[in-house]
Amino acid sequence: MRVYVVVELVQGVLGEVRVFRSKESADKTELRWLKEQGITDEIEREGQAQNGTELIVRQSNVTP
Repeated sequence: MRVYVVVELVQGVLGEVRVFRSKESADKTELRWLKEQGITDEIEREGQAQNGTELIVRQSNVTP
């Protein structure tokens, strides 16, 4: 089974980890986070990441 893992880092500290079954749900979470952070473009996102605040979305396979 494929899942989507969303990891939030706040000033370099693990904030929250969420796992979604659909890419759409992970994408919605990412868009909501970007809006909450006031990030409107890739340059702003990179600037926040350099300060240790970022949201990472990764796809992973889970085997029973």
